[in-house]
Amino acid sequence: MKENKKLLDLLKSGDFTIVYWESGCPTVYSGKWNKEKEYKRDDYETMNKSVVDFEDYGNGYCPQIVRILVKALGGKSDSI
Repeated sequence: MKENKKLLDLLKSGDFTIVYWESGCPTVYSGKWNKEKEYKRDDYETMNKSVVDFEDYGNGYCPQIVRILVKALGGKSDSI
């Protein structure tokens, strides 16, 4: 599994938000966000500045974001 060190450290910190938009793919943000408040404030401009990029590919049934979350929590994941 390719790991994104920045993302892994962020997930371990607990200071993040994962939002699933219409595309069905997760977007990870540093900080804890309320998308409705951010939209009213500046059409997500501030929120979008805190996007954490990562490769969202799956390996079998388990999405990459789940694999990274499990690793950040010290667990193990797999697809069968």
